[in-house]
Amino acid sequence: MSIVTSEDYGILITGTTKYFVIQGCYFETGRYGIFIDNVAENTTTVVNNTFYGNDYCGLRIEDSGGCKVTYNTFSNNYYGLSTYWCHYSIISNNTILNQQGLYIFLQYPHLE
Repeated sequence: MSIVTSEDYGILITGTTKYFVIQGCYFETGRYGIFIDNVAENTTTVVNNTFYGNDYCGLRIEDSGGCKVTYNTFSNNYYGLSTYWCHYSIISNNTILNQQGLYIFLQYPHLE
């Protein structure tokens, strides 16, 4: 699935306790490809997506522990991947290319 829009968010998920997987998508948006905020521990998986040319950040995750972010490609975004207070998260096997800036604030992550 491709999400190409001038809107601020391709996908916005906040305040849920439900398990979800975002997989196999292409994001090119006005601000954030995906913005995830304040979701329950160990409910988030973001795998095998492409984030291209998002004006601010390809993937932003805040206050959401235990996330799995794997096999994604971040290219030509301002920031590729941005996390904040995402303890015990796994961020592995991602590709980050041609970012104007790179911001990954990892609070209590597990990197592989």
